Amino acid sequence: MRVLDRLGPRRATILGVVVVACIAVIPIGWNAVMAAREGWVPEGDGAIITLRTHDVLTSNPPLLGNPTTAGRSQPGDVYHPGPLGFFLLAAPLRLFGASAHGMLFGSALVNIASLLGLLWFAYRRGGAPLCLVAGLWAVILVWALGNEIPHDSYNPHIVLLPMAFLLMLTWSVVCGDLLALPFAVAAGSLAAQSHAYEVIYVAVMAAWIICALALRFPRGRSEPPAGNRRRWIAGSLILGFFLWLPPIIDQILHDPGNLRQLADFARDGGTPVQGISFAVQRAADYLVPPFRWTNRTPGFYDLVHRPGGLRVALLGLLLAGAVVLAVTAWRRGLRDSALLIVTALVAIGGSVLAAARLPQGFATLSPYNHRHWWITATFFWFAIGWTIVDLLRARVPANGRLALGAAVIALSVGFAFVAMRNVTIVDDRGSVSFGALEYLTPAAADAVRARAGGSQPVAVSSLGPEAFASVEPGIVSGLVLRGIDARVDRAEAKVFGSAHSAEDAPTRLVIRSGDDYDQAPQGMDLVATYDPNVDVREKGYRNSGIAGGVSPLAVYIGS
Repeated sequence: MRVLDRLGPRRATILGVVVVACIAVIPIGWNAVMAAREGWVPEGDGAIITLRTHDVLTSNPPLLGNPTTAGRSQPGDVYHPGPLGFFLLAAPLRLFGASAHGMLFGSALVNIASLLGLLWFAYRRGGAPLCLVAGLWAVILVWALGNEIPHDSYNPHIVLLPMAFLLMLTWSVVCGDLLALPFAVAAGSLAAQSHAYEVIYVAVMAAWIICALALRFPRGRSEPPAGNRRRWIAGSLILGFFLWLPPIIDQILHDPGNLRQLADFARDGGTPVQGISFAVQRAADYLVPPFRWTNRTPGFYDLVHRPGGLRVALLGLLLAGAVVLAVTAWRRGLRDSALLIVTALVAIGGSVLAAARLPQGFATLSPYNHRHWWITATFFWFAIGWTIVDLLRARVPANGRLALGAAVIALSVGFAFVAMRNVTIVDDRGSVSFGALEYLTPAAADAVRARAGGSQPVAVSSLGPEAFASVEPGIVSGLVLRGIDARVDRAEAKVFGSAHSAEDAPTRLVIRSGDDYDQAPQGMDLVATYDPNVDVREKGYRNSGIAGGVSPLAVYIGS
């Protein structure tokens, strides 16, 4: 207490907010550092994202996102809506060069910026007390998302903490804070452009913002002048137009454009969807204890677990209780807290709609298509917790508030410590190929330079599941980052980007995996071999991505 008295209320508040911010973001930075230290390299989809991010600062920047399965066409025919994620990571990628660690640290920066923004707007809404509770929510969420997501540039992963920021921004706009509106446009655009399955979620939050702007909920303080209000809205619309300009250009240049194809798929589905019953079960699984979101690395079948009828009934009671709590807060003049709960209920609606529209089959068994529930469920409980605190804090004496604040900080430190304690990349997508890429890519680069001087294009192809799905994209992106013009055949160029389509490249690299990895293609020489099974045994790597298994690899070069 003496230390706080010496600091004074203002300095003590600033110090507390800084401490909360550090507790929330340090685990993310530490996570990226440990991933780089343990040998993370881009492979598979991550390598393709790296390649397209590299293309941002070239004469042929991407206009669309990564290829998506949200359609009925062949891979590379339909893409996630936009390239905003690539643009955000372009400068960090170039800064760190051939190691591609710019993807790690760039993704971490996006996540750190999202959490700092979340805490800033929490402070704007409720001062240091709300910032403290929001910090606890943030660090619990970072822990719950597991080891991979805080550093991962994979498009369904890099949007998750920005989506948490979007929820805080949505609430802020609903409360009349128009400064949050352009940030909401930016965060929502990143989520919607990066992953087509999040478009529904973002659209629901956008609809709630539009509704709130139209209703102009009464507040205890005066509203901004009408002219100022119009300027914020107009500026946000202009920002949104520029953020969506690349996919708009693509839509104009192609017939049918990508946005049209995505809209067609959304309208008729193409495949049967899970439906509202499945979505309600998911809501019960994530909102009612024991919470599914505490499972940091869910298995395929955890995601389609059917909770019993009792938990579904408890979900109804929980939501009804949330409505009663919101009404109570509104009647007592705590309108911001009431609107926070309503925003959380709207977010639940967004998650329910997104889950109901999830196509049956592989998409349902993909954890990244369910991760929005981690954001929604934790935000809901944050909203409930803060509203209860807001209702009761006037009755709590100063010493009690100080003790409660200390307890929240202690919990935050505990979750941060747990999140930082065992950071590992053994479960990262395609981790079994990390060692192979770290060894084979420099060897391939040296072989290309020795044969062609590195000044002419080299065509890269593959034989075998692991070589095709994981290692080939990693070697292509690694060669490009080393200044070598690596290309792929026309069919694969739909995925890798049209700038990387091979025509008559004088030099060829072939990557082989499987039982016949040691059989050289006719007229080609061996560059290097690698057995990822050694890493599986010695380092514990266990995620093979979509390669279907682990096998020795070899790289061959020829004309």
